[in-house]
Amino acid sequence: MPDIKTALAKALNEWTADDTAHNTAPTPANTAAKPYFTVTNNVCRVTFDYVRDNRNKTRVEVAKELAARGYKTGSVSSLLGQMIKQGLISEVSGFLQANSDTYTPIKSSRALKAMQAKAQAKPDRKHVTIVNTRTGEVINPKPSAGIAALHTKAAPKVEAAPQINSAWDAETLLNHLSIKQARALYDELRKIFGG
Repeated sequence: MPDIKTALAKALNEWTADDTAHNTAPTPANTAAKPYFTVTNNVCRVTFDYVRDNRNKTRVEVAKELAARGYKTGSVSSLLGQMIKQGLISEVSGFLQANSDTYTPIKSSRALKAMQAKAQAKPDRKHVTIVNTRTGEVINPKPSAGIAALHTKAAPKVEAAPQINSAWDAETLLNHLSIKQARALYDELRKIFGG
């Protein structure tokens, strides 16, 4: 009978051999990235490259030239407007020119608005309080937030005391009661006086 060490070593060797026979998954080094779709037409990049390579052309000339290459005139015209708006190209006296040598994808209008809002937002400034060490006087106190800085404490709710009117008559009281209130009053009076 073999000792336990050799028996375990033999079992492990059999398992690893069995695993490698069943594992047919390719290794990451051998696998090329499979594209989900083939790029057939990148009108954005072509439009930018054309403006970059052919400076001082008008929008109409660029649209006609790219339409001759098979791109839609409306798409090219729209992209030129978006590229001008986002600063990829500029229009000077009606002539187009690229602002950079490399194409960067056009951002969505939501992302563009967020970037513009962030650029226009006022940065928070730290307030430095200067105190005169000799007198202890604060030279530039922090401005208060005004009324918004006041902490308001909600007043406790006080129930209104029942109004006692010494000059009343039964007719006025009955005229101002609803049917339900009159029935409740009737029931209470029957409890008091019996009946």
